[in-house]
Amino acid sequence: MSGRAIVRYALGWLAAGLAVAALAVVALNATDAQPERRAARPQDPSGAVLASHCVLRRPGIDAPASTRPPVSGPPAPAAPAGVYVAAPPMRELIGALRRGSVVLQYRRTLSTRVVEALRRGVKAIGTRTILTPDASGMRFVIAITAWGRLLGCDRVDGRVLAALKEFAQRNVGRGPDATG
Repeated sequence: MSGRAIVRYALGWLAAGLAVAALAVVALNATDAQPERRAARPQDPSGAVLASHCVLRRPGIDAPASTRPPVSGPPAPAAPAGVYVAAPPMRELIGALRRGSVVLQYRRTLSTRVVEALRRGVKAIGTRTILTPDASGMRFVIAITAWGRLLGCDRVDGRVLAALKEFAQRNVGRGPDATG
């Protein structure tokens, strides 16, 4: 083998080695990015949810199958989006969840000022959002539900409001009967 052939042979192996190393770096970086991609999925807690100190539950995954307020149920007519003074029937709230709405429920003892802030927030979120007093007997002061998801909070402050808004934006449109 001539000297030139040996150099080409060595350069070929070196190039192949560099290509394998580059692929390994890309693969390792993709693995490191996986948690970031998972964090963007609706079921995983976001920074706003973590900062709020609220409870995020996915019944059947990390919580009992039945929750208060409920996050799933059989097909039923849906309560229309909007703000309610009296809670619609629970089956209609479940019907709304099935169709991709989010339902924000609060204890009736919440101050008028806070309820008014929630009303403004619901209007800012837009369609497919229901605000209603709780009729489920939930343990939370305020909770927001989407199909298969519950975010419950024991207090209301700016961090909680940010978490509620983000939960709504990430989960509107989820549900087995949701359309576009």
